[in-house]
Amino acid sequence: MPQVKIIAKNFMDMVASLTAIKLDKLYNNVFICEAILRSLPPLAKKYVLQLLFIDDPVPCTRIEEWVLPGGLSKHRVAIDRLIQLRIFTETVDRREGTCFSLNPTFQNNLQKHIISGGVLPREPMNSSNGIKLPSLQELETYALQQWECFLLQLINSGQGEKLTGISSSMMKVFQRGLLSQRDRDGPRLTESGFQFLLMDTNAQLWYIIREYISNAEERDVDPADLISFLLELSFHVTGEAYNLNTLTDVQRTTLKDLADLGLVKLQQGRKDSWFIPTKLATNLSVSLADSSVRKEGYVMMETNFRMYAYSTSKLQCEILRLFARIEYQLPNLIACAVTKESLYNAFDNGITSDQIITFLQQNSHPRCADRVPSIPENVTDQIRLWESDLKRIEMTQAHFYDEFPSKDVFEGACNFARQWGGLLWEDSKRMRLVVKSEVHNQMQMEGVVSVFRSKKLQIQTTASWDFMGLKEGNKTKRNPAVESDTIIGVFDTGIWPESESFSDKGFGPPPKKWKGVCSGGKNFTCNNKLIGARDYEGEGARDVDGHGSHTSSIAAGNAVAGASFFGIGNGTARGGVPAARIAAYKICDSTGCKTDAILSAFDDAIADGVDIISISIGGVAIRYEEDTTAIGAFHVMAKGILTVNSAGNDGPKPTSVGSVAPWMLTVGASTTNREFLTKVVLQNGKTLSGRSVNTFDLKGKNYPLVYERSKVKGEILVSRETVSSETAVATIIEDDINVAIVSARPLSALSPDDFNFLVSYVNSTKSTQGTVLKTEAVFNQEAPKIASFSSRGPNTIAVDLLKPDITAPGVEILAAFSPLGSPSEDEVLDPRHVKYSVISGTSMSCPHVAGVAAYIKTFHLDWSPAAIQSAIMTTAWSMNASDTGVASTDFAYGAGHVDPIAALNPGLVYDLDKADHVTFLCGLNYTSESLKLISGETVTCTGNTLPRNLNYPSMSAKLSETNSSFTITFNRTVTNVGTPNSTYISKIILNHGTKLSVKVSPSVLAMKTVKEKQSFTVTVSGSSIDPQLPSSASLIWSDGTHKVRSPIVVYTDVAND
Repeated sequence: MPQVKIIAKNFMDMVASLTAIKLDKLYNNVFICEAILRSLPPLAKKYVLQLLFIDDPVPCTRIEEWVLPGGLSKHRVAIDRLIQLRIFTETVDRREGTCFSLNPTFQNNLQKHIISGGVLPREPMNSSNGIKLPSLQELETYALQQWECFLLQLINSGQGEKLTGISSSMMKVFQRGLLSQRDRDGPRLTESGFQFLLMDTNAQLWYIIREYISNAEERDVDPADLISFLLELSFHVTGEAYNLNTLTDVQRTTLKDLADLGLVKLQQGRKDSWFIPTKLATNLSVSLADSSVRKEGYVMMETNFRMYAYSTSKLQCEILRLFARIEYQLPNLIACAVTKESLYNAFDNGITSDQIITFLQQNSHPRCADRVPSIPENVTDQIRLWESDLKRIEMTQAHFYDEFPSKDVFEGACNFARQWGGLLWEDSKRMRLVVKSEVHNQMQMEGVVSVFRSKKLQIQTTASWDFMGLKEGNKTKRNPAVESDTIIGVFDTGIWPESESFSDKGFGPPPKKWKGVCSGGKNFTCNNKLIGARDYEGEGARDVDGHGSHTSSIAAGNAVAGASFFGIGNGTARGGVPAARIAAYKICDSTGCKTDAILSAFDDAIADGVDIISISIGGVAIRYEEDTTAIGAFHVMAKGILTVNSAGNDGPKPTSVGSVAPWMLTVGASTTNREFLTKVVLQNGKTLSGRSVNTFDLKGKNYPLVYERSKVKGEILVSRETVSSETAVATIIEDDINVAIVSARPLSALSPDDFNFLVSYVNSTKSTQGTVLKTEAVFNQEAPKIASFSSRGPNTIAVDLLKPDITAPGVEILAAFSPLGSPSEDEVLDPRHVKYSVISGTSMSCPHVAGVAAYIKTFHLDWSPAAIQSAIMTTAWSMNASDTGVASTDFAYGAGHVDPIAALNPGLVYDLDKADHVTFLCGLNYTSESLKLISGETVTCTGNTLPRNLNYPSMSAKLSETNSSFTITFNRTVTNVGTPNSTYISKIILNHGTKLSVKVSPSVLAMKTVKEKQSFTVTVSGSSIDPQLPSSASLIWSDGTHKVRSPIVVYTDVAND
């Protein structure tokens, strides 16, 4: 069933959507012309009356002369509306240019109406015929009761109760998105259905009427005739009776449907039947914007999640029941509680946290409405958190086993489950394990577990792609054929072609567009997954380090079940686009990456036919004409290829970001909801949670703890040095980055507080003992949080360009590795060889975003690199400051955390091309020689465009002074990639206690067609901003479905923390 976008259009929008023939048919009725005139914007109304008795076309320039200064925006709206309705016809005169004249049919009939007064569609019945009319108050009460009854039936049907008393015509309206059918269950209220309940009465009415008209042809009714009749109703007098016998059969059927909505009241006499219009009917032609009135709220929300609704309405009670638990109800009071269970039930029905919060805000009691915020922040945060938890955690059915009769039986069961790829967890000391359900069934058939009991439970499966919402298999919308034709070029240390992550099982031949080669060197073979390899180091494309294999599998690796690092992080390792192809470009070796190799790889990638480039290398920021990565990325951008680049690992120091070109998507690193902890257990039972990826099991045995001793043997060394001891049983160090790193020996890194406690304990206690446990994976509720090592802005090369652009998972990522590399980067102490390893860095976050970019491209082949970058940035999760200081601001995370699903449908994009970037460089005063080094072409700069006016999804400006007042403008243009006839309204949200004044002009964008472009200006003003921190805000364009968010940052010199 198609998803319906809930937009409350007014009648004129529906009229404008009619064909020219049907519009002319409407204009043949005099009173319809008057109704259209009454509904026009004031300025459009004046234009019609000015031209009403003028037969010759009037030049557009002359009409503009009638407009007062500052009224051009209203003028454009008026002209657009008149053209949409075909009231104005446009002609072009050689001398006068564009001219307008009135539609002859509309003009003639409106002239007749004004001169002769016109004729009403029908006269009311004579009250002397024994007709008893209700009073206007009674009629209004009837209309509201009927409408409330109508909405109640919608809600009740959403709870599984059958709709009664509603015609089949109205049922089709519901089925267009307000209700959904789930298997054999009854109809359920959808997300759009709840959005419908949030609207005011006028908006709800317009939605129903619009859908009723849109399916008119399915009932063999001409939409033009239906609109004409509905407009006729607006000319009737509220409370008067009109004979049904004066109507056609179609009109009588329509009236019966409208009576369900409370638009008319039907009555039967001895001889005649009649209808009485209510105020809802006679206001049909009134603009929605003019008629909407804010209703007084009735809900009071407390910080303890209790809610009191002062209402006698059964409808309002039923709406509350959709997401809250009703505890008791008095004649004028409903007491509720918002609980985790009630919200989960709402989320299960498709209702979102934003909708619930919007409802609570819109319906706040007057005593709360003036409060800021009107709903306690702990309530709104918790509602969003519960929804977020529901999305981040995938529940997988599994079986738990214990009480094994012997160690041999336990190990046999573990080996069997491991071979089948279904061993999820094991505890060899207590002989317990957890397996997938399908493996449990196989174990029973094989007789492996027939001698002991099992228990069912749910395992929380987490991974970086699941955390971002890009689920495995058919749980995520995919375009398999196009994804299989998508090629990601990975610039790194090469690749391990034999890895299961790069197996071509199930793959067809490479895409026809692929023109590359497999030059991997001796004993290196490509396949239908790894379709190409190039070596620029002279030692073959085989990865001997592990870094290149890791990044490649994150972006586009196959789904490999049972992947782990010695049992740690066990799960399915996969890339963002598993069906995509990989081309490996080895530009780095153990000593670094050569600049000539980088440029050659970019040129080869263009010729080879790659779609997306992921390059997880970097350094300090340098001028663009000296930055080989920026130069190469500029060349591929001009050919329609997006380059995704890591921000760097030099954080949290400000100005440490190395990737600063606007034609590259710069990625910072953040956490996921899985983290690795290595616990230190003291002999007295106290447990300290540290960080590391420790695969070594001391079997729970306690060893003496010693502090800062040079010679250690048979003891656990406690040391502030950040290296593990070669001779100690284990090492406990102080953690300075809060990231779990693979250790060559048993090790745990404690937080400064826990480490100082341990040092004090060791120094004050005789014969202290303890042990270090094997690492375990735990659920991290604080994610996503920016990693401390992730490089920060501001941008030192283009100070008015915000970098990094986005963050993605880059902490403790499990992915493919080279068996020749050392997982701990210590080949002397660490002889282990692995196929999968855990690494942290912006090198890991970069291929995550490259995978997202490739995913978007599979659905939007015609999008430019800038459009894909914009979609990723403007749909990102907003990230709150996790710490104080400049290291935890927009300079850390840019637009926020990548959201792959939302990026697929951004609504609007900020598009750019090569010429825009050249203009940007000219604004930075680059010389012709420098421009040629970057673009490869001779360029002459003309004009002087400020760099901050580059059409970028974020907006940033550096001020020259701290204490003075300032006013800054940003000029931007958005392209509609959503739906036609959509209206976007701007909203400004100030961040971090900012005291900026931000205005958007125009504040509303009406997009008629897809790919339509509209421009706007953002004006930011203020004074005396904090010299230590940036002042920031967010601009959000929303049409009710899409939220297009751009960060706005104003700053001076930032302290170098």
